[in-house]
Amino acid sequence: HVRDIASPDSAAQAKDVEAVLEQIPTPEGKTRRILEVWNKIDLLEPETREAVVGQAERLAREGQAVAVSAWTGDDSWAIPPPDQAATSATARNNPRIECSIGMASLAPAVRSPQK
Repeated sequence: HVRDIASPDSAAQAKDVEAVLEQIPTPEGKTRRILEVWNKIDLLEPETREAVVGQAERLAREGQAVAVSAWTGDDSWAIPPPDQAATSATARNNPRIECSIGMASLAPAVRSPQK
């Protein structure tokens, strides 16, 4: 889920998305996983941006959020490099991880080894 983290309504918009996603059935035996992409960090004041990026970096370790600027290409990636992907919590739960944001040259896909 991509959201405008600089919007004053960002938290309310996230709750709206959560409410919609709750209406979509989760397949039996599967866990609902959501990766939030917090876009427009370039529009935040420096102190706010630092706090948001820090929070995203903590959440990224669990595969929950990343902070980016599609405009400037800045990001807070905490997705492990391919040689470490097999040991990450996200990779252990999913045999294949792909992530690309923005132009392919800014964020190449990351794949974990196939099981």
